[in-house]
Amino acid sequence: MKHSYVNKPAEIWVAKGVYYPDVGSDQLENDEDSTFMITDGVALYSGFSFGDTNFSDRDWKNNLTVLSGDLKQDDTNTNGVVLTTSHIVDDNARHVVTAIEVSGTAVLDGFTITAGDADENNDPDYWGGGFICYGLANRCHPTLKNIKFSGNYAEYDGGAMFNFGQHDGSSSPTLENVEFSGNSAGDDGGAMYNNGDDGISSPMLNNVVFSGNLAGDDGGAMHNDGSDSGTSSPTLIDVEFSSNSSHEGGAMYNEGDVGNNKPRLTRVIFSGNSATYGGAMFNDGDEGSSNPTLHNVLFSGNSAIYDGGAMLNDGSDKGQSKPILNNVTFSGNSAHEEGGAIYNYGDHMGTCSPQIRNSILWNNQDISGTGSVSSTIFNDSATAVISNSLVQGTGASGGGWIGGSYVDGGGNIDTDPMFITPVEPSSAPTTDGDLHLKEGSPAIDVGNNLYIDCTGVLSDLDGEARKVDGNKDGVSTVDMGAFEKQLDYQFDVYTPIIFH
Repeated sequence: MKHSYVNKPAEIWVAKGVYYPDVGSDQLENDEDSTFMITDGVALYSGFSFGDTNFSDRDWKNNLTVLSGDLKQDDTNTNGVVLTTSHIVDDNARHVVTAIEVSGTAVLDGFTITAGDADENNDPDYWGGGFICYGLANRCHPTLKNIKFSGNYAEYDGGAMFNFGQHDGSSSPTLENVEFSGNSAGDDGGAMYNNGDDGISSPMLNNVVFSGNLAGDDGGAMHNDGSDSGTSSPTLIDVEFSSNSSHEGGAMYNEGDVGNNKPRLTRVIFSGNSATYGGAMFNDGDEGSSNPTLHNVLFSGNSAIYDGGAMLNDGSDKGQSKPILNNVTFSGNSAHEEGGAIYNYGDHMGTCSPQIRNSILWNNQDISGTGSVSSTIFNDSATAVISNSLVQGTGASGGGWIGGSYVDGGGNIDTDPMFITPVEPSSAPTTDGDLHLKEGSPAIDVGNNLYIDCTGVLSDLDGEARKVDGNKDGVSTVDMGAFEKQLDYQFDVYTPIIFH
């Protein structure tokens, strides 16, 4: 396999322009095996103009620097960037960028990665059209900053990025300020596939956007595979998933099949995603465990053709799916069968029992319409433990509680939360609406501080402080839902009188 190597110096400045991996004195023109290889201890920074002499001259936003797999330069593009995989013509590089057994000292900063086409019928050439990170029996932990993945394709998994931590390896890159748009995969992980099968793949994502990505099977944007005694438990902070789609898990699919899967999501938005099952998220603990933890997360305007308009939790076949939902809002989601917001399944000696705390589930729709308990949460051989939350159709804690598989943890209410701009589930998938709380909302100051104090997550989805005294009664108590109602400060204005 031919590669474009960059070995020294430790820091490399790259001028604006479009670069192809088959160009160079030691490269074979139009060779689909050509790739840009990043190596340990080398940091590549883009966004320079020719003649720049200071790092401060760098402008990666305006000086577009593109790494393109369009070897024949015949794809439909805008300034060298392929916007969707339908614009790829033929014979592109299978992996635009490759990393093999590198640490965080391998840095890629400020580039657009586009037009990768992993279209073969054998591994690894059907994975990771934009970027493939090999940690096979070793580790691959590069750092990616200020990157955009656009219009990359994989025949099987990881249209834009495939993190390969299989067989006792570890592939857990760090991503900061990264965007994935218009990528697709024939099978799983339209944008990203984290393969911890019999290994570890648990990337760290901070300020990342996934929009308009597509998978033929599971995980329209991201597939986290912790199967076969492996682990895939990525950490997501300030991440947004919008308008992604797939068969199962329109945005995210968490697989714990005979393995472990426990992603941690903090300040994450899922809006306008769609799938056949699990419009935004599918947690599959089949014979293993899939137990994500969510803090200050919004599910809005997602849709499923069958079950689980926003989320489907499957702990069947001796498996376990017990997600913990702290300060999560579900509204405007739609399923054409059961579970407009959440569908829980725990049949065949499995366990499915989500813990719902300080959360709001309101105005979601299933086959029964809106307002019913099934349009909110549908339990099939499963239970839902609900505490200090506003959940439509369940009744308030105490004598009005619906009971059955809906376990009353206390402090629950069932009344209109008064969103600023409600989302109509009949319009899903949609990214419209504003689910902040209006003044006077019954969800203000009625949560349980314990559920945020014990986690250390002390800011809401906007990054604003939690435990604000929103109802001005002198006691600071956390609100229900993803957003904390902030105080409207009033200032005395002094206008001086000026004499002439």
